[in-house]
Amino acid sequence: QSISYEKYKTISSNNLLEEILVNIRDIKRFVNSFKFVYNILKDEIELIDLIIIELIKNKYFEIYTNIMNKNFMLNENDTIGSIGQLGRYQFNETKFENTYKGKYQDDVYFAVFQLLKILYSYENKGLRRFSITKNYYLYFSYQLFSKISIKEYHRAVNLSKEAMYTKLSEWAATNPIELKELLEHDNSFENHMD
Repeated sequence: QSISYEKYKTISSNNLLEEILVNIRDIKRFVNSFKFVYNILKDEIELIDLIIIELIKNKYFEIYTNIMNKNFMLNENDTIGSIGQLGRYQFNETKFENTYKGKYQDDVYFAVFQLLKILYSYENKGLRRFSITKNYYLYFSYQLFSKISIKEYHRAVNLSKEAMYTKLSEWAATNPIELKELLEHDNSFENHMD
């Protein structure tokens, strides 16, 4: 999976990385942790979201724990918008500010705050973005559970018509909502149809 310059620019602007990774030890810890998790998840997550979560986990574990415990999300009943039936979480900026403003130096606080805004954002991200409610635990449990693998999906749509139909029918029987979402958001799918 590649990361576009536009997505990278969101975390490299305002020196957000430099505020979090301040020495070689921080960089090594982040790289090792990221490599471990990325090798498990690869194409199944939004890369920029995983980078942010791993940055925070390795440097500010208390904040990471609060993210994992959904302490910076608006109430689950306040999920907003939808793509089909996809609810999404919003960042509770006020709760984060009340919890951490003054606890860290201003530049560190600002960097983490900005990273969390990006993490909870919805713009320019794929179907496995962190802020979609049903993807949330993918970033902490490192497994798909009953989700359709994006990698397997892309393999299936590149099969012969008969094999593709068989695989899509299997998924339609076991996970129709997710298959519908994948099909709706796959721009390349129409190119495979004659």
